[in-house]
Amino acid sequence: MSELVVEDLSVKYPGSEASALSGVNFTLPRGGFMLLLGRSGSGKSTLAKAITGVIPHIEAAHVEGRVEVFGVDPRKLEVFHVPRVAAYVAQSPYDQVISGTVKDEVVFTLENAGFKGDLDAEALKVLEQVGLEDLGEAKVEELSGGQLQKLAIACALAVGSELIVLDEPLAHLDPRSAGELVKLLGRLKREGRTIILVEHRLRDLVEHCHLVDKVVLLDNGRLVDCFPGCLIHEKVPLLVELGIRVPANFKASLHLKVGLKGPSDVEPLAMILKSVAPTSMEGSELGSDVVELSDVWVSYTGENYVLRNVNLAFKEGLVYAVMGPNASGKTTLLLTIMGLLKPRRGVVKVAGRRVRGLKDLVGVVGYVPQNPDLILMFESVEDELAERSKKAGGKVDLVKLARELRIDGLLDRNPHSLSRGQRFRVALAASLASSPRVLLLDEPTTGQDEECIAALGEALRSFVEEGGLAVVTTHDVDFASNYADRCVVLCDGVVRAEGPSLDVLSRDDVVLSCGLTKPLVVKVTSNLKLPPISERLLFSRLEVEVYEAEPRR
Repeated sequence: MSELVVEDLSVKYPGSEASALSGVNFTLPRGGFMLLLGRSGSGKSTLAKAITGVIPHIEAAHVEGRVEVFGVDPRKLEVFHVPRVAAYVAQSPYDQVISGTVKDEVVFTLENAGFKGDLDAEALKVLEQVGLEDLGEAKVEELSGGQLQKLAIACALAVGSELIVLDEPLAHLDPRSAGELVKLLGRLKREGRTIILVEHRLRDLVEHCHLVDKVVLLDNGRLVDCFPGCLIHEKVPLLVELGIRVPANFKASLHLKVGLKGPSDVEPLAMILKSVAPTSMEGSELGSDVVELSDVWVSYTGENYVLRNVNLAFKEGLVYAVMGPNASGKTTLLLTIMGLLKPRRGVVKVAGRRVRGLKDLVGVVGYVPQNPDLILMFESVEDELAERSKKAGGKVDLVKLARELRIDGLLDRNPHSLSRGQRFRVALAASLASSPRVLLLDEPTTGQDEECIAALGEALRSFVEEGGLAVVTTHDVDFASNYADRCVVLCDGVVRAEGPSLDVLSRDDVVLSCGLTKPLVVKVTSNLKLPPISERLLFSRLEVEVYEAEPRR
């Protein structure tokens, strides 16, 4: 058989009353490219796991219906034969590596796949495809989240699977690396591989929609619609209704009630920007320094410095976005502030106190890592919040906090049974429940849909308006421009830029040299020679104008 067939597929997890998937039907021809979209918790990852045999081989669930990958049902294969038919690249890159070095990880995969040639040469060839050829001898534990994601993808390529299913592979990648990965997937499609891409980052995919043969929309475990990728701009109302994070030009077309000529058509957005009065570039009033780094140099081994001569001051009452390409030192910066890494040179101070170790920051700093599982310790979401709040004196309204972060319907669930996006919001809520003065978040928008990103952003704004300081690492330029007061850009461990977010993200020299892209609204304002404005402020002002224009009774 020359196609992937999913017929009347339903999946229910043990202990759950509701089905994660209900009656899903679609086909995809061999060599096809499918994009799977839906809000957090809609069933995307469950569908990906069911197609590739992860369910039920690795994760237990009751499955009904038919899945055939080119005539083979992965559920009926011995587990070690499944990857040759269908490979699954999971959301979390931390769950997929077991070897000591990068090259060893790929060699191990090749050995298990039965490769008979020169293992080292083949491993290097595979690593070149994902841009890791210079890191073959690097230790896996020293890789950034983005580098780990590339390694996981390299291992999927090494197996030689006919079908590759990637669950949010762009989540840990900088904009430049994300674009390179999509081009790689396009090349694999041309070579005859079948690709299924599960993503929230639709904005990074718009210019590549011509590669997508089929877009599948899921909501509450059901297939809502199915259409060619080249027609995605005709589905804007439905995408917005499903909570999918659409580009600013899609929002503009919806606001003006006009169609788009194609996914990259920005004319409606330009029309809106021309009609909006210029915005003030005045930033938030600067408070006192809470976190200070002076001449900080950090390395994991020897003289190979990951941070070099870093001098920064983070002030209370502000949200800072720390940006830059993969492996630029963003996570290392947070770990150094936390006292989990000790600088080889320089001084780190938090709240006026020199940081010598984690114990110096107990009750002062809250930290949510890229992998939220590292700090989720209790059997229910409710206990996660209650126990943290109790230790901090019970100062936080937990009911309000859970509602604001959209986890109020998850309080009786085990945190580890949730999607990655849901787990991160639980971890953030738990951190906020401990009433910290400083909040450090590592890639918070990973796995989040439009509504959840807005909830995260507003929670950060509320936190700093009450006098807190938030430092957020992110590859999401839209999130940074919408919710961060200031932006720090790292590249090769050096601070390349620091200043108001819109100022920094408008600079061509910074964007081009540091693997970033301009937010679409900033890009269009630049082309129109207008002052930059954030997407959040632009559309909030439009909503006010619409409200004020409505007739009153």
